[in-house]
Amino acid sequence: MRKHEHKYYIIKSKGMAVTLSYLLGGKQYYTMDGYEEGKQVYSFEYDAEFQAMLDLVKSIRYQHNKWR
Repeated sequence: MRKHEHKYYIIKSKGMAVTLSYLLGGKQYYTMDGYEEGKQVYSFEYDAEFQAMLDLVKSIRYQHNKWR
């Protein structure tokens, strides 16, 4: 796992958040975006399991978009 200074990882994309939440068994939190009024962001506890799932999803997305 890369060194990460924060306890939570913020994701703005609802699709990515839903995917990660499903793979992690529903471990997500909702909060309001501090930079854009009225927008919601999704936060996940940053740990080894989360990092592994994030890497997996990014890898699959990269492979899928490569063939378009």
